Amino acid sequence: MKKTNAIYFSNGCRINKGITLPNIIFDNISIPYVEKTKLLGVIIDNKLKFDLHTIDLCKKVSYKIRTLNRWAFLFEAQFKIILFKLFILPYDYCSTLFFHFTS
Repeated sequence: MKKTNAIYFSNGCRINKGITLPNIIFDNISIPYVEKTKLLGVIIDNKLKFDLHTIDLCKKVSYKIRTLNRWAFLFEAQFKIILFKLFILPYDYCSTLFFHFTS
């Protein structure tokens, strides 16, 4: 229950008009509303924009690329491909979907 959150998806207009969100209670514990959450490694916000996820993804990949580039002179080309597949390629999870919906 500590990790459980609720999200009210909207384009922002409904919340601005003062609509109160219903209380969600499970086992006498109130479940809080959040504006963003991480689900299976994907950051989802209440407007279903993937900007936050894309920024987070770019930071992670950029850091790993800089690190690999710094030590690239130590490795042969075949091993560089293996390192790419190990450290960079896993972040390609649904990336085309995120970049399509990201402004």
